[in-house]
Amino acid sequence: MASFLERAEKAGCQGIVLTLDTTLLGWRPRDLDLGSLPFLRGFGLAQYLSDPVFRQKIPSSSTLPGTRPKGVGLLGTGLSLLRKGRRYGLSLRAMQGAVSHFVNTYSRPDLTWDDIAILRQMTRLPILLKGVASS
Repeated sequence: MASFLERAEKAGCQGIVLTLDTTLLGWRPRDLDLGSLPFLRGFGLAQYLSDPVFRQKIPSSSTLPGTRPKGVGLLGTGLSLLRKGRRYGLSLRAMQGAVSHFVNTYSRPDLTWDDIAILRQMTRLPILLKGVASS
């Protein structure tokens, strides 16, 4: 998290938006079977793939059981990951690991108000809390 905050500050961002009500990706078997969950295809990961700390933590293989698309979905997902990986100098296997790392790291159903207090201590930027959370 510190790496992302530092990059945001250096880039001149005027604030941080923390989404509170999507701490866990939805489990959509049909989307998974079709390979249409965007993150599994490498979409929406640019800020992570360009972060040096995130890249250092990419595992050598995927640790997401049961998420392998079938049929044409497999081909489409593989091609998408290859294209996205090429932009960042990552192989197909590294991209699979990056997707796995993203899902395992950024799905945080245990996010608490204490985590927000820690975030507050890590940056001078204003923090906008988006969504609904309960204590």
